[in-house]
Amino acid sequence: MFFKSKEDQESLTRAEKMYGSGINRGLAGFVSSHKEKKETWDKDKIVVVTTNDLPGYKFQVRGELITTISQEIKTTHREISSSVYQESVEKLRNLAEEKGANAVLGLNFDSNIINNDTIALTAYGTAVKIIN
Repeated sequence: MFFKSKEDQESLTRAEKMYGSGINRGLAGFVSSHKEKKETWDKDKIVVVTTNDLPGYKFQVRGELITTISQEIKTTHREISSSVYQESVEKLRNLAEEKGANAVLGLNFDSNIINNDTIALTAYGTAVKIIN
């Protein structure tokens, strides 16, 4: 899609509809010249993301996080239930809170089969404290 200029309000509106507000506007080929109201960080909620950065925010690294949960295999498909993923993310949030963090970056999962009847799900990430 063609955008006239970064000063053209119609182009800005079209870019927001296509890419959303914030950092994604750069994908449209320009960044808005008008000041946007920056959202405040919700300090009561520990956010967990798969990215290794939070564009627009400064943070201090508080440490590595890792947790492992085992689940008995009940089918031949060897699938992990979604509740195990949710439980592991909650454990990471708790570990992050213990380190004084308010976000977890780089969430990732690994799984291993143990003794043909148990799957171990390991979740890990980096605890960070958002400072702006």
